Amino acid sequence: MASLVAYPVQASIHHKRMQIRSRTQLLAHFDEIFDEGVRCVILNGSEKDVWGNSRGFTVDGGAVWFDGIIPPGENPDTKAPDHWTKYLFRIIAVNNDAYYSCKPPG
Repeated sequence: MASLVAYPVQASIHHKRMQIRSRTQLLAHFDEIFDEGVRCVILNGSEKDVWGNSRGFTVDGGAVWFDGIIPPGENPDTKAPDHWTKYLFRIIAVNNDAYYSCKPPG
């Protein structure tokens, strides 16, 4: 999971919003950042739960935000046929301080 994150990433630790600046910092607080509610939303989300706006894309009620990471100085052509597959998607924010009433299927 740590390799799917664009650092720094926004998250909460002890109910304080902060930037997680490194893989080491994320792993040290992994269970707090990817808490039970966030993990449930990710694991049980489907393509119909994904939506986006100018901030990026999210699943369900905004538990995790992700977007294609464009290298500095590059000007992407959104009309190019490979635009949506050219850039790697990375997690840019985790809203782990919210309550998600996620219920596993079954």
